[in-house]
Amino acid sequence: MSSRARPFARIIAALADRSAPALRASLPGAIVDDGATIRANDEDLPTLVRPDFAGLALERYTTCVRVDDERQNEIDFFKLPYWLNLQASEANRRGRSASGTVERVFLPYVFNHHCPYRCAFCEQSDERKCPPCSKDAPSVVDDVTHLAATHRTRYFYFFNNCFNYRSAFVREFCQRVVDRRLDLRWSDCARATGLARPLVEQMYAAGCRKLIFGLETASPRLLRYIDKRMTLDQLEQALTWCAAAGIWADVEVIVGFPFEFEDDFQATCRFLERNAHRINQVYVNRYFVVPSSLIGTYPDRYRIRLTRVRSYDDLAARAARVFARGNVTTGSDALDTPFHIFAFDEIGGRTHAQIVGETADKLARLSALVDGLRGGAGSPLMQPAKA
Repeated sequence: MSSRARPFARIIAALADRSAPALRASLPGAIVDDGATIRANDEDLPTLVRPDFAGLALERYTTCVRVDDERQNEIDFFKLPYWLNLQASEANRRGRSASGTVERVFLPYVFNHHCPYRCAFCEQSDERKCPPCSKDAPSVVDDVTHLAATHRTRYFYFFNNCFNYRSAFVREFCQRVVDRRLDLRWSDCARATGLARPLVEQMYAAGCRKLIFGLETASPRLLRYIDKRMTLDQLEQALTWCAAAGIWADVEVIVGFPFEFEDDFQATCRFLERNAHRINQVYVNRYFVVPSSLIGTYPDRYRIRLTRVRSYDDLAARAARVFARGNVTTGSDALDTPFHIFAFDEIGGRTHAQIVGETADKLARLSALVDGLRGGAGSPLMQPAKA
């Protein structure tokens, strides 16, 4: 049993044996509520192993792809947002003869853990977490070679925090994929920093078809506030290189940061408008305080005051509902996040109620902007909504 599996086995035993509170209190990675305080235990070092899907039900990972049109497959399953992938698969099943399509599994794979960057809003910024670690490039290529042959697929969705956090890894991985003529197709998250045009072109040659970048905000002041360690020029350059190489670039945006004012929001809107021809998809997210992030751990440093709005029992009940349904589709769960347990006021600034109202307005306007840019109909007005 790997060291990553051992904590899970221990927590099952701890939950089954209610007479073992000491085991629950010492479990690596556990959040412990003793009634007076809440604390997080240190994590175990992860053990990076080859994923094994043998014997697992992979129906939800299986799609219907075209035999004779790989470019359309890339559009259907990388360019399109994930919620349209199943629709594309069903359209292939219904609209083409059996000889024109084939069932292929899209395999998830994670081979690095813990982000080397410390963006203050992210749970990966927790100072108590293990240092970043990654499998080496030869091992990863061996893994994907084995998985591709075993499952008769070329398609992978890598789910790493940052594929390119070491340029040497990227170069070696890509060169080995090309040398072995693996003919892969894959996507992953990436950082704008550390990229160069030759590296992006090498990634395309090795099968990369989509990268997801975290912009978060285009306000230079807020980028410093969250310690993003990235400039807007770096991201624009990366988007340009990706577009030239043929890699679709998605962008994550967060609305509602502490001390995010109208000019900060407008800066983000202008960045998206300016780079619309380089951006494939924009994912709009509402900010909430992650308890284990630097902002959640040290709110005074970030000039905010936290107020608990729900308990961990509430989170457990929500998780049970979602697990029973199998998805999040209706009611408050559809609009909620499982980690939203704190509200915040700005010290010397806005109240939580003000922030909620302004953020809702910004989310509506940004969603309209993104829809307009995606539809090619031009940009809607970016003025504050009238009461």
